[in-house]
Amino acid sequence: MEWTYAGANVTVPRTADIPPQFRFKNSNGNVVQEILDLMDPWRDGENPVHTVELEGRELMPIVVPLNGRKAWWGIYAGHHANTPQASPFIKVNLSHVELTSMFTIELEGSVRSPRLVRAYPGEYIPPLPWMTSARQIPGGVQLCQKYWRKHALIFRQSAMKASAREPGWFRH
Repeated sequence: MEWTYAGANVTVPRTADIPPQFRFKNSNGNVVQEILDLMDPWRDGENPVHTVELEGRELMPIVVPLNGRKAWWGIYAGHHANTPQASPFIKVNLSHVELTSMFTIELEGSVRSPRLVRAYPGEYIPPLPWMTSARQIPGGVQLCQKYWRKHALIFRQSAMKASAREPGWFRH
Protein backbone atom coordinates (compact mmCIF):
# COMPACT_ATOMS: atom_id res chain seq x y z
CA MET A 1 0.00 0.00 0.00
CA GLU A 2 1.21 3.50 -0.85
CA TRP A 3 -0.12 7.03 -0.74
CA THR A 4 -2.33 7.79 -3.73
CA TYR A 5 -3.51 10.92 -5.50
CA ALA A 6 -6.38 10.91 -8.03
CA GLY A 7 -5.98 7.14 -8.42
CA ALA A 8 -2.21 7.26 -9.04
CA ASN A 9 0.45 5.97 -6.66
CA VAL A 10 2.51 8.81 -5.18
CA THR A 11 6.26 8.37 -5.48
CA VAL A 12 8.30 9.56 -2.50
CA PRO A 13 11.94 10.18 -3.47
CA ARG A 14 14.58 9.12 -0.95
CA THR A 15 15.47 12.81 -0.57
CA ALA A 16 11.90 13.92 0.27
CA ASP A 17 11.79 16.37 3.18
CA ILE A 18 9.20 14.80 5.49
CA PRO A 19 9.52 14.63 9.30
CA PRO A 20 9.80 10.96 10.38
CA GLN A 21 6.42 10.84 12.16
CA PHE A 22 4.64 11.86 8.93
CA ARG A 23 6.33 9.32 6.67
CA PHE A 24 4.26 6.47 5.26
CA LYS A 25 3.46 3.75 7.86
CA ASN A 26 4.57 5.98 10.75
CA SER A 27 2.37 7.39 13.51
CA ASN A 28 0.96 10.33 11.51
CA GLY A 29 1.48 9.06 7.96
CA ASN A 30 -2.29 9.09 7.45
CA VAL A 31 -2.26 12.92 7.59
CA VAL A 32 -0.50 13.07 4.21
CA GLN A 33 -3.12 10.80 2.62
CA GLU A 34 -5.92 12.93 4.07
CA ILE A 35 -4.49 16.00 2.35
CA LEU A 36 -3.88 14.17 -0.93
CA ASP A 37 -7.55 13.17 -0.86
CA LEU A 38 -8.62 16.82 -0.40
CA MET A 39 -6.45 18.27 -3.19
CA ASP A 40 -7.96 19.62 -6.37
CA PRO A 41 -6.41 18.30 -9.59
CA TRP A 42 -3.51 20.30 -10.94
CA ARG A 43 -2.37 20.96 -14.47
CA ASP A 44 0.69 19.25 -15.86
CA GLY A 45 3.68 21.54 -15.57
CA GLU A 46 2.62 22.89 -12.18
CA ASN A 47 4.27 21.84 -8.94
CA PRO A 48 1.51 22.36 -6.40
CA VAL A 49 1.96 23.41 -2.81
CA HIS A 50 -1.17 22.58 -0.86
CA THR A 51 -1.89 23.72 2.71
CA VAL A 52 -4.94 22.38 4.51
CA GLU A 53 -6.45 23.14 7.89
CA LEU A 54 -7.05 19.88 9.75
CA GLU A 55 -9.92 20.91 11.99
CA GLY A 56 -9.72 19.49 15.47
CA ARG A 57 -6.03 18.55 15.11
CA GLU A 58 -3.17 20.21 16.93
CA LEU A 59 0.25 19.50 15.51
CA MET A 60 3.67 20.60 16.73
CA PRO A 61 5.27 22.86 14.11
CA ILE A 62 8.83 22.10 13.02
CA VAL A 63 9.85 25.75 12.56
CA VAL A 64 9.41 28.82 14.78
CA PRO A 65 10.45 32.49 14.47
CA LEU A 66 13.76 33.37 16.11
CA ASN A 67 12.33 36.61 17.54
CA GLY A 68 15.83 37.92 18.27
CA ARG A 69 17.06 34.68 19.85
CA LYS A 70 20.34 33.10 18.74
CA ALA A 71 20.17 29.98 16.59
CA TRP A 72 22.26 26.87 17.16
CA TRP A 73 23.79 25.33 14.06
CA GLY A 74 23.64 21.69 13.18
CA ILE A 75 23.03 19.14 10.50
CA TYR A 76 19.43 17.95 10.55
CA ALA A 77 20.01 14.25 11.27
CA GLY A 78 16.66 13.18 9.85
CA HIS A 79 17.07 15.03 6.57
CA HIS A 80 17.25 12.79 3.54
CA ALA A 81 19.12 15.20 1.24
CA ASN A 82 22.20 13.80 -0.47
CA THR A 83 24.44 16.28 1.37
CA PRO A 84 22.58 18.09 4.17
CA GLN A 85 24.32 21.22 5.41
CA ALA A 86 24.18 23.35 8.55
CA SER A 87 20.70 24.55 9.45
CA PRO A 88 19.45 26.87 12.21
CA PHE A 89 17.93 25.27 15.30
CA ILE A 90 16.47 26.82 18.43
CA LYS A 91 15.76 25.39 21.86
CA VAL A 92 12.24 26.19 23.00
CA ASN A 93 9.99 25.06 25.80
CA LEU A 94 7.60 22.87 23.80
CA SER A 95 4.76 23.66 26.18
CA HIS A 96 5.00 27.30 25.03
CA VAL A 97 5.00 26.57 21.30
CA GLU A 98 1.79 27.49 19.53
CA LEU A 99 0.40 24.34 17.94
CA THR A 100 -0.93 24.39 14.40
CA SER A 101 -3.87 22.79 12.66
CA MET A 102 -2.31 23.49 9.25
CA PHE A 103 -0.36 20.97 7.19
CA THR A 104 1.45 21.51 3.89
CA ILE A 105 2.44 19.11 1.13
CA GLU A 106 4.49 19.90 -1.96
CA LEU A 107 4.23 17.81 -5.09
CA GLU A 108 5.95 17.72 -8.45
CA GLY A 109 5.59 15.61 -11.55
CA SER A 110 2.12 15.18 -13.00
CA VAL A 111 -1.35 14.10 -11.94
CA ARG A 112 -0.61 10.66 -13.42
CA SER A 113 2.84 10.42 -11.85
CA PRO A 114 2.92 12.58 -8.69
CA ARG A 115 6.03 12.86 -6.49
CA LEU A 116 5.79 14.07 -2.90
CA VAL A 117 8.88 16.18 -2.22
CA ARG A 118 7.98 17.87 1.09
CA ALA A 119 5.32 17.46 3.79
CA TYR A 120 5.23 19.20 7.17
CA PRO A 121 2.93 20.68 9.83
CA GLY A 122 2.26 24.38 9.40
CA GLU A 123 1.89 26.80 6.52
CA TYR A 124 4.33 26.96 3.60
CA ILE A 125 7.99 27.06 4.68
CA PRO A 126 10.61 27.96 2.04
CA PRO A 127 13.33 25.33 1.63
CA LEU A 128 16.59 25.80 3.49
CA PRO A 129 18.98 27.83 1.28
CA TRP A 130 21.30 24.85 0.73
CA MET A 131 18.50 22.63 -0.59
CA THR A 132 18.38 22.08 -4.36
CA SER A 133 14.72 23.11 -4.42
CA ALA A 134 15.64 26.60 -3.11
CA ARG A 135 16.79 27.55 -6.61
CA GLN A 136 13.47 26.51 -8.13
CA ILE A 137 10.93 28.46 -6.04
CA PRO A 138 9.70 31.98 -6.86
CA GLY A 139 12.20 34.31 -5.17
CA GLY A 140 14.87 31.59 -5.24
CA VAL A 141 17.72 31.23 -2.78
CA GLN A 142 17.49 34.90 -1.78
CA LEU A 143 13.92 34.46 -0.48
CA CYS A 144 14.97 31.31 1.40
CA GLN A 145 17.91 33.10 3.01
CA LYS A 146 15.68 35.98 4.11
CA TYR A 147 13.19 33.56 5.69
CA TRP A 148 15.78 31.35 7.43
CA ARG A 149 17.65 34.33 8.91
CA LYS A 150 14.50 34.89 11.00
CA HIS A 151 13.31 31.30 11.62
CA ALA A 152 14.76 28.05 12.95
CA LEU A 153 13.92 24.39 13.25
CA ILE A 154 12.78 23.34 16.71
CA PHE A 155 15.74 21.67 18.42
CA ARG A 156 15.38 18.04 19.40
CA GLN A 157 18.50 16.22 20.53
CA SER A 158 17.86 13.27 18.22
CA ALA A 159 17.29 15.55 15.22
CA MET A 160 20.58 17.43 15.16
CA LYS A 161 24.28 16.76 14.77
CA ALA A 162 26.14 19.83 16.07
CA SER A 163 28.00 22.08 13.65
CA ALA A 164 30.70 24.51 14.73
CA ARG A 165 29.77 27.57 12.67
CA GLU A 166 26.85 29.28 11.05
CA PRO A 167 26.95 29.10 7.25
CA GLY A 168 28.00 32.07 5.13
CA TRP A 169 24.48 32.69 3.83
CA PHE A 170 23.29 33.46 7.37
CA ARG A 171 25.85 36.19 8.03
CA HIS A 172 25.18 38.29 4.90
